[in-house]
Amino acid sequence: MQRPPLGSPGHRRQCETLIFVPQTNLTSLDPVWTTATATRNFALMVYENLYGRDEQFVPRPLMVEGHVIEDDGKRWTMKLREGLLWHGRHQSIGGGTVSPLCNAG
Repeated sequence: MQRPPLGSPGHRRQCETLIFVPQTNLTSLDPVWTTATATRNFALMVYENLYGRDEQFVPRPLMVEGHVIEDDGKRWTMKLREGLLWHGRHQSIGGGTVSPLCNAG
């Protein structure tokens, strides 16, 4: 019996393992440094982003509670969600976040 495609309507199964096979080798882990699709896909699965997109591709906050736009769009102030932990398991502090973001460029 032929199985229907996973995306077909009404195809309901209990949870199964999704196997991801990239189309090429992952040569860089930094999505800012390269435009490689494999790196972008890796970054979207591993790194948490300030914003993501919902099912209709509308941007939604992930790491932030929201934002305020000022000065004709030149200044964005973003408030991080409570309880975020950085890689060292330290809680995020708003003032300590600005410096790494400003020094990145």
